[in-house]
Amino acid sequence: MTPGQALSGKHVIVIEDNPIVRMGIEDVLRGAGAHIARSFSHKADAAVLDVTLGSGITAIPIAKTLSLRQVPFLFYTGQPETVLAPIREQWPECRILPKPSTPQQILAGVVSLVDKHGVRTGAY
Repeated sequence: MTPGQALSGKHVIVIEDNPIVRMGIEDVLRGAGAHIARSFSHKADAAVLDVTLGSGITAIPIAKTLSLRQVPFLFYTGQPETVLAPIREQWPECRILPKPSTPQQILAGVVSLVDKHGVRTGAY
């Protein structure tokens, strides 16, 4: 499978408050064949979450919901370890990519989520 097909047919949600960063992640994922889901009401195969979303809002409630729905996710964040420690405790298997990461690292992280969890079915 070529890099352009690594996420072919997969639906990925990207939650990121910085529009430039979000667009960059989405472009990388689209380049690998992913569809970017704009709503949680649609099927999702994986998600990329920034930990902090501005104005004191975090992606933790989203991560909890994704966990309940068995949608694999990773965190992509620039937060220090003091903020990440409780996240690592709650989701010890969750991958946390530091900002900045290369497009290849982000793609590899999402591909590993999809590969590890297999194909998702149904709507969320």
